[in-house]
Amino acid sequence: MAEFYKIRRDLVFKTIFGNKKNWDLLKILIEEVIHEEVEIERILLTELNNDKVKIRRKILDVVVKTRHDKINIEINSSNYNYFKRRNAAFVFKLYSDSIDTGESYNDMDRIIQINLSVEQKDAPHFPLIGEYTLHDKKLNRDYIDNFKIYEINITEMARLCYNGKKEMCLLGMLDMSQKELENINGDKHMAKLKNEAIKVNNDDEIIKFINKSINDVKLLVPKINPCKIIIDYGGANAAKALHVGHMRSANIGEGLNRLARIFGNEVISDVHLGDLGRQSGMLISEIKKRNPELCFFDKDYKGEYPKLDITSKMLGEYYSIASMSAKEDEKRMEEVREITSLVESGYPPHLNLWKQIVEVSSKDIKNTYLLLNTRFDLWEGEMDSIKYTDKVLEYVKDYMYPSEGAMVVDVKEEGDKLDIPPMIIINRNGATNYNQYYV
Repeated sequence: MAEFYKIRRDLVFKTIFGNKKNWDLLKILIEEVIHEEVEIERILLTELNNDKVKIRRKILDVVVKTRHDKINIEINSSNYNYFKRRNAAFVFKLYSDSIDTGESYNDMDRIIQINLSVEQKDAPHFPLIGEYTLHDKKLNRDYIDNFKIYEINITEMARLCYNGKKEMCLLGMLDMSQKELENINGDKHMAKLKNEAIKVNNDDEIIKFINKSINDVKLLVPKINPCKIIIDYGGANAAKALHVGHMRSANIGEGLNRLARIFGNEVISDVHLGDLGRQSGMLISEIKKRNPELCFFDKDYKGEYPKLDITSKMLGEYYSIASMSAKEDEKRMEEVREITSLVESGYPPHLNLWKQIVEVSSKDIKNTYLLLNTRFDLWEGEMDSIKYTDKVLEYVKDYMYPSEGAMVVDVKEEGDKLDIPPMIIINRNGATNYNQYYV
């Protein structure tokens, strides 16, 4: 037997009440909640009407007229806390959008939220009808006098209506099963709502859409020329912890990653760890300064290199100290450059030490990305490109020429309007740089 979708379901609700011929039912539904006589003036946001009811997940935005004023009513169907916060943000945006420069807030329409909430398993019970305002306890007055929230427990309402203990039965019908709807008796409006619910559940196109959206939202998205996409959106510095600036690329990249997958593309996400460059020289120089006796700094050492006893917190402190010291002391900076060159040329003691540092910091970086709900298919960094260094140098050797002690390649093209400087491939100290890893 096919599942019967209750009227409270987003798409069923919008299909019925968003249709102008059923505005008489919407009128009664609203009046049952706010206990005022109203006339439906319009439904806001045209995409909610008829053939476009599938667009949004929020149920309905309605403007009604009363004898004295107008009310902007937002109707939702959830009692989850995060929806309450979202709904509050929506209301305050309405206030912002409704006010022109110099306009009085007192002249605004009333704003009402109606939250049609269903009881959840293991969730605390909430009252049949809750009314909430922003209230000033100290002065015993409403802080905002034209805003009210109604929280309706439609699960309990359905039980009471079905058993004949409550008159607000259009609200109760929203959470009734097919059997309950068929058995309940009522006036012509209840009969009409019952028929509309059955009609929607017999609409193959709507039911197909609901079933697809339940099972897999991806099925609702057209697949247009899917392809393989590689997205690089990490860029964390392996020498230190992530900072707030990394959230931007992480969130944008993860969003693009997920959207591309929904549209049927094969996506490979790469963290692009910044594990080569001056940061290696910074950290190793500081470790050497603190522990010069370590075998990593003994050029005559021939044994296996031990496990370094260091934490990500220590790395953060070391990097900060080394960075400040190198900025103030040219001799220290020169040492940093030399160590960086040794790491990038594959000098075993320093490369081993640097790999251990990267392993420690990477664990911390991974955990932080997980907190941001950001996951990568590849955890590769610039260090993974070292094995290609010789091939790259061989490829560009005929294009390189010396300039101020470094080896560079011209990248300026005919027609460039700006003066494009040459690209440095090998620094003055003989070390490679980022450019070579991206060639």
